[in-house]
Amino acid sequence: MWRKLFCVAGVLFIAAYLWVIGAGGFAEIERQAQIGRDALYSEPLDLSRAGATTWRVPRDRWSYGEGEAMLSLFMKAAPGASAFPPGREETALRLKVSAQGTSGSGSASDRLVRDWYYTSNEPYDPKVRMWSSFGGGEAEHGLALVTVQPEEQIAITIDVTTPDTALSSFQPRLKLVGKHDFAVYEALPLIKWIRYGGLAICAVFVAGFAWIAWRAVHGRGGVHPTAK
Repeated sequence: MWRKLFCVAGVLFIAAYLWVIGAGGFAEIERQAQIGRDALYSEPLDLSRAGATTWRVPRDRWSYGEGEAMLSLFMKAAPGASAFPPGREETALRLKVSAQGTSGSGSASDRLVRDWYYTSNEPYDPKVRMWSSFGGGEAEHGLALVTVQPEEQIAITIDVTTPDTALSSFQPRLKLVGKHDFAVYEALPLIKWIRYGGLAICAVFVAGFAWIAWRAVHGRGGVHPTAK
């Protein structure tokens, strides 16, 4: 009786596993995670003095071809440092952001997104509410959303109006990454367990099927087909 239950359970589990994997149930989550891992960083910025700096985005080093991309100021504490990157409200920094896309024909277009959330090109204005993230001695301050078009060269300009010399120790850089859902990272461990743990369980069931088949032929009371 237990062998029949084992076989039924095994067939159902393997069928469900193949359906989940084959149906691409995790494809979108994994795609979002891949977008989030493929980020570009500028050279360190000098935020200790006023003035404009332009970053020409190296599209040949970035697989994100089209869509909206999140621009942020990325900072990281030195190893063993007791001070950590400051929060948005803790810095005196004030700046303006602009983004320009230039096509192969030379025509230029404003690529800074302005919507209900990205309402200003001055992300450190106290009246502006913008996202930030912290962890592991790193910090990101959201600056803007940029539209990325195929075959366009992107130039991002940061015009510092109020410097903050204290930020220089955190090697501040611009970070550009395709827009994605940050929540996908929480699901990745579960997806990894389902993918590889499910594969291991399938292997156990297959091994069990092979053992049951072998017992049916060679086990107690079994008769080999060639026996007389």
